Amino acid sequence: MTDHDRLDLSGLDPTADPARLERIMGRLMSRSASELTRRRATNSVLGQIAWWERPVLMAAAILGLVSLSTLALVSRGAKRPSPSGWSSAIGVPAQLTGWVEVGQIPTLESAFGIDPEAP
Repeated sequence: MTDHDRLDLSGLDPTADPARLERIMGRLMSRSASELTRRRATNSVLGQIAWWERPVLMAAAILGLVSLSTLALVSRGAKRPSPSGWSSAIGVPAQLTGWVEVGQIPTLESAFGIDPEAP
């Protein structure tokens, strides 16, 4: 092709027929309205949280399954500690653990270490 044989691209000019351009833009906007509304809704903080809800729940479920299976494999041969061992590990006083294990309800004096004979 030479310079004097240029292609006629005037048929692609969108401003040549303003009525046609308005029809095309109207159809385009009506077709994209639902997607634009969805995108505007996810711009808020709550929209972002709602958008991430399913992936986070799936990750949490997978992590939970992996953790449970690991605990099951590790605890098969391990000796299980007594309930008092667990309570002392988390800081519960031994006296309180004893009351719970035997099902005894402590008196106020014994619970707070008050001597009823003291003046």
